[in-house]
Amino acid sequence: MPQAVDSSALLDACSARALRGMADAALVVVEQAQRWADAGQSALHALIGEQTPDAWQHYPEGDARDPRSGYRWYYHCHDDRRPNGEHGHFHLFSENAASGRSAPTLTHLVAIGIDARGLPLRTFTVNRWVTDEVWRDAAQVLRLLARFRVEGAGVQGEIGGWLAALTRLFAPQIRNIVIERDAVMAGRAAGGRRPNLRDDRRLEVISQCRLSLAEQIDALDGRLSVGRTRSPRKLPATLAHHPECTA
Repeated sequence: MPQAVDSSALLDACSARALRGMADAALVVVEQAQRWADAGQSALHALIGEQTPDAWQHYPEGDARDPRSGYRWYYHCHDDRRPNGEHGHFHLFSENAASGRSAPTLTHLVAIGIDARGLPLRTFTVNRWVTDEVWRDAAQVLRLLARFRVEGAGVQGEIGGWLAALTRLFAPQIRNIVIERDAVMAGRAAGGRRPNLRDDRRLEVISQCRLSLAEQIDALDGRLSVGRTRSPRKLPATLAHHPECTA
């Protein structure tokens, strides 16, 4: 089960510049959700439509890729494992040019689980075997995540921008679980008892935490309102009560 994280405590450790960036990302997330809502959609509906998604199928087919940035994402759901109302999740990757190989290899950055309305529920990391990735340490993954972008026309571009904004809005939570991922792996590998830990199928999800759009925006709004960021920019007063942020 994803652990609950105190958003306020995490934001207390953020710089003024980081808080401003998160506030800008919150606006992108909610404004895009509003555009989908105005069209009678959500991120999930815009991507898949009215069909019932097939378990394990990648949406869009072949993944959404940005050849200029080298990033990609896809959405999928599982047939029997949908924790705590989760419909499915987005997996975010960076491509790595690999000499002597016919295709780029991938590094998994993070996954974001959403409910049927398209609201983020959790973020998590996975073991290497899950995505057959090129493993990077936490510092490398976080550097790659900071530049994540998948641009394009239509729905794929909209969702790519929305996902990039989510990674920035929830940057403190994501940073925590990426660092925790490495700590968990190091702890379990200590003493050489599990030498092939990255290929051990008993370990799939390594670290995770719960996400709440409403709580994150409320926490941000409180800091901006008391002027801790020394910035004239504030979240609109109605943002925390936006329909996309409430049940």
